[in-house]
Amino acid sequence: VWMAAAVFKEQASKIKEDKITRPGKGIGLYSTGHRAVTDVLIHQVMARLLVVSGELEAAVEELQEAVRLQDSMPYAEPPR
Repeated sequence: VWMAAAVFKEQASKIKEDKITRPGKGIGLYSTGHRAVTDVLIHQVMARLLVVSGELEAAVEELQEAVRLQDSMPYAEPPR
């Protein structure tokens, strides 16, 4: 399981940052990029693996980091 987690983290680290733009300001993502979302996902996956292995305190720390990262993401309502 931990070997798979290491491979997952390695592959996720290859995701490049996206160019964040606003409507009418060129091509790009509106709001949060793929890399930021992937960073949150890494912590969620690690927390699940830690729960399965019985390491609950470490799992809580991973989830808290996921929440911190998600809370730092910009958010805007989608254009209508």
